[in-house]
Amino acid sequence: MSSTSGTHIHSLLLNHFQHGAGAAGYLRGMIPGLAKYLKEFFASRSDIERLQHAEFLSERILSLTDFADMIPLRSTVATLEIKHLIRYNKQTDHTAHTVYLFLLGIWVYDHISGIREAIDKSINSSKPLKLFIFQWTFASLLHDVGYLYYDFEKRDNLSSWQLFDEMLSFDYFQRFSEELSEEGKMELKKLWQEFSEQYKLPSHAEQTSSGSSLNR
Repeated sequence: MSSTSGTHIHSLLLNHFQHGAGAAGYLRGMIPGLAKYLKEFFASRSDIERLQHAEFLSERILSLTDFADMIPLRSTVATLEIKHLIRYNKQTDHTAHTVYLFLLGIWVYDHISGIREAIDKSINSSKPLKLFIFQWTFASLLHDVGYLYYDFEKRDNLSSWQLFDEMLSFDYFQRFSEELSEEGKMELKKLWQEFSEQYKLPSHAEQTSSGSSLNR
């Protein structure tokens, strides 16, 4: 597909995800209604509406790529964004911007052969397309979750730090161990205890600053 300087980015991306092959074609086949969701996202006019559609899209992509357990992190960043607690003037639309980044990365991979070939060579797999989508999902949709640490000194986002504590707890890991035998669950708990002791996991919500936790 060729593009011109006068093509709006929304039209460019929507056309590719509706009709294109490669990674876009794979995603279209794996996420029923993807084109409809993109149309709704691109048509959003208010910040709240755009954020909601961005989260809806990201949740489906994260679930497809086995990152469903990371959805609470993005959702909490979105909540902080709605409350205007993330005070970073150079970028104020983290939730939508990461979705745009994901979509643009797919377009680049599918259209620029030199970049795609270099990525595929680096991945070195019999299924480079799937692994690219997996890696790009992590790099694009999850790269702003660090804002959960932002402005912790004022304790404005205490609930987001409590989320970290929950996600690092053994109870959280147990949710994904239903298929394990009793022996397997005991081994999982032993591994979690070793991990917790080795890295001296703090209770984030009890820290007085982000630095006090990161420097432990």
